[in-house]
Amino acid sequence: METNKISMRLLTADEVAVILSVSTARVYELARTNAIPALKLGERQVRFDETALRKWIALASDRNCSATQEDQY
Repeated sequence: METNKISMRLLTADEVAVILSVSTARVYELARTNAIPALKLGERQVRFDETALRKWIALASDRNCSATQEDQY
């Protein structure tokens, strides 16, 4: 029998705030507006998949770099 392993690290809003250099309140606002990937664990708990968050950061960074390069021409 094959077991499907999920190796996902879930972060708290405090940990995400440190990564993004924003306040915890801002992290919750971004999650509430679906601006960042978040997982709701019940009524009041939110966690963030580290891999999805890092992909979101990379994608946002790529978009910002592309916009900056286009502005130079």
